[in-house]
Amino acid sequence: QIRMKITKQVVKKNNVNVLDYKLKNKKALLQNFEMLQLMSWVSYYLGILYGVEPDKIPFVDWFKAELAKK
Repeated sequence: QIRMKITKQVVKKNNVNVLDYKLKNKKALLQNFEMLQLMSWVSYYLGILYGVEPDKIPFVDWFKAELAKK
């Protein structure tokens, strides 16, 4: 929940609309895999669309620092 809250802050700071996605799996482990796979594909395709390498994203250091505070 903390990670999602911080992610929404980053997205909103970049003037991008936030879309909430409800995970289909009921078990936490399966939800983790579902989210990991979904976000991996989203990052990959957004990188292609915008001509950006997905591993070089601004705010990653800020994001990690915010998580460390919690």
